[in-house]
Amino acid sequence: MPEVSFILILFVLTAVYCLWMGYRHRWLLWPLVFAYLFRTLLFILDYTRVFRPPGSTADGARFIRHADEFASRDWYTLLIIYLYSIRATMRGWGYISKGGRRVPIF
Repeated sequence: MPEVSFILILFVLTAVYCLWMGYRHRWLLWPLVFAYLFRTLLFILDYTRVFRPPGSTADGARFIRHADEFASRDWYTLLIIYLYSIRATMRGWGYISKGGRRVPIF
């Protein structure tokens, strides 16, 4: 059950962070405690399958599909996807080096 211990570690770290922020900003302590307890209640209800938020499974399936799509691409294509914004803002750069020659991004 490594996933349960990982989730437990995340919950403990989140509780420590909430208490730390509540200590630094006194007015934020009770909203953070209530939000943490509400999130814990929702997690328990989801884990026991009593209540599942609508659309949560579709969101997870979409995330897995996008992760699989990006994982199946080669590095050159991933670089092109992420450098699109750089090319749009810096018009003169638009080239990357592939095989010792300059290749335009688009």
